[in-house]
Amino acid sequence: MMVEKKPGGFTYRVRSAEVPTGGLDLVAEANDVERAAIADRLKIEGIDRFRIVASVRPWRRQGLHVSGTVVATVVQRCVVTLDPVRNDIEEAFVGTFEPAAKVRRAATGIEIAFDALETQEPPEPMIDGAADIGALAVEYLALAIDPYPRKPGVDLKQELSEDADLSDSPGAFDILRNLK
Repeated sequence: MMVEKKPGGFTYRVRSAEVPTGGLDLVAEANDVERAAIADRLKIEGIDRFRIVASVRPWRRQGLHVSGTVVATVVQRCVVTLDPVRNDIEEAFVGTFEPAAKVRRAATGIEIAFDALETQEPPEPMIDGAADIGALAVEYLALAIDPYPRKPGVDLKQELSEDADLSDSPGAFDILRNLK
């Protein structure tokens, strides 16, 4: 296994040749620099914790099947108050990887079979015989992040009424009527 640093965030690559037939269990944590890079990539304020616990098993001849959990604490801005909000995330992830040449060959086939009930994603390509489990975990974290985080107990209507007395304000139709 090799852990590789790259500007886009967190990379944890596992070579298929290094995975025993019985599989491999792993735990990996991102350091401060990696967490900052992931937060920058995901356009959030910060990440206090990022940890993956995964099981890697051989899949087909040269591929890998990965299942695990990403555990993170993300810091975002409240959409109402703009105060920092910390959210704990625990998201399961799963993926398969095959050699890049095999994935490319399947993608360039003349006929593409599509099964609407298929729930499994197509395999990801391995780079130099290695699956990037860290990048897969970051993708699942991105999907799990709340797009509209709110500070506990904050209500938009309450915030608006506290900030301004809207009872004396003209409505949108009053403004349009005056323009006419």
